[in-house]
Amino acid sequence: MKKIFFLTLIIFVLNQKSSGQSLSDSEAIEQTIRTFFDGFHQKDSVVLTSILFKQIQIQTIKYNSENNHLYIENESIENFIKSITLIPDNVNFKEVIHDYQIKSDGLLATAWTPYSFYVNDNLSHCGTNNFQLLNDDGVWKIISIIDTRKKENCKP
Repeated sequence: MKKIFFLTLIIFVLNQKSSGQSLSDSEAIEQTIRTFFDGFHQKDSVVLTSILFKQIQIQTIKYNSENNHLYIENESIENFIKSITLIPDNVNFKEVIHDYQIKSDGLLATAWTPYSFYVNDNLSHCGTNNFQLLNDDGVWKIISIIDTRKKENCKP
């Protein structure tokens, strides 16, 4: 009986450590994404650059307005950061994240984040971000961002 109790206790402790690690990774990943949006909203290139991996891919899934076909628009990190820092001060923008669904194996992670985007307090569009991250020597860095953008069926 003591052996069964001891074995059950060991399995419970190991399971709790395992769950704690996942939770810790999830919290760190979510914090990296929150830092990204803090830098984004503050138009701070230093903050953005600090959490983006040097070989990041930035993409948007769009519909061609002429023939309504899907395509993927690629953007370089330089153009992305430049476009953010050049937004005029009189333009107020905010991306509101509705949820964080995070999966991680300790080295690679993905985060699914539905959002609504506001310009001057008016709903502009909504969609979903998909972040890919890697654990770079204990620091989660964003290696890929792909998002969708739509104007219909947005939740304010």
